[in-house]
Formats: sequence, structure tokens, C-alpha cells
Amino acid sequence: VDSSRKIPCTDAWLQYEQNALSNDTIRTLTGYQWDTLDFGDLENDLASRLSDYDVHAVLIIIDAVNRLRTLKLSHCTNITGSCLEPLRGSLVLEKIDLSLVGDNESPKISPAPLSFDHVLPILDSI
Repeated sequence: VDSSRKIPCTDAWLQYEQNALSNDTIRTLTGYQWDTLDFGDLENDLASRLSDYDVHAVLIIIDAVNRLRTLKLSHCTNITGSCLEPLRGSLVLEKIDLSLVGDNESPKISPAPLSFDHVLPILDSI
């Protein structure tokens, strides 16, 4: 797999949406290079329903601490940031987009879901 290629995650999320990762889905998720994980690739409605638990599970499954270079949390408006814990101490992560909105969208989300108490210690460790 070309390490510069962005790997879309939409297909894998079709099963994940039902909160049940099958062995086939796990093999699919772990088989990619996972340089970039962009939740903006998902349907907005699905991304907005993801919880911290959901995002945390994906980061663990794809071994994000060792593999992920770019994380975009577009439309993940239901998270507080505790889901980022699996990234603590990453030496490969280069970019995290915490804006929670897509490109060319208003950055105003009320109330702001991300918690500085969750996010800042993790970012400080990277």
C-alpha cells in the first residue's frame, strides 16, 4: 500500500455502525497502512453519532499510536476527546484536526463538545 495514499474508512463503518465489529471487519481495519484516518469520509449523520468509546476502539484496532500520521475528526460532534487516549505518546502522529467540522464549514459548534481536560494532556504527550 502506498503510504501517502489516504485510505477511506466508509466501507468498514457500515458494519461498525451497528456496534458489532465482526472478525472480517477487524481484519479489514488492521490490514491497511492507516497513515490517515478521516472521519469526514463517513456520512455526516454517522460521524455525528460516534461516541468517544467508538473512536477509541477504532484507534486501538488500527494501532494508531504506531501507524497514524493524520487524524481528522470531521463531524464527530458527539465526542469529548477522551477517545484520543490511544494516541498518547505517539511518535508518528503529525497532524490532528480537532475542528469537528468539514472543509469550508463554519467552525461554530455550540456547545463545544471537546474538553480541554481530556485533550491537552494527550496532545502534550505527542
